Amino acid sequence: MTRSQLIKKLCQQYPHLPDDAVSHMVHIIFTTMTDHLTSKAPIQLRGFGTFFTRSLPARTAKHPTQNRTIEIQQRHVIKFRPSPQLLERINNKNNPI
Repeated sequence: MTRSQLIKKLCQQYPHLPDDAVSHMVHIIFTTMTDHLTSKAPIQLRGFGTFFTRSLPARTAKHPTQNRTIEIQQRHVIKFRPSPQLLERINNKNNPI
């Protein structure tokens, strides 16, 4: 699902809200989540899961085509851990999504 699909779905579910207001709210939510993750703080959404950042240390790797070693700098990645409720719903064959 893309951002525009999410906005369209929310506009259909809440027709009393103006489209611009829904779009603005989605923008605020994603901006707030981005700012929070940038500060290395986790985001926990009960019943859905947790987004968090993890630091990957610097390392030496081998370039696959040039056959030489390269240095990869330390970096941060975003991880997601689904909640037990989400995992159960995804894996439950009797309750399709």
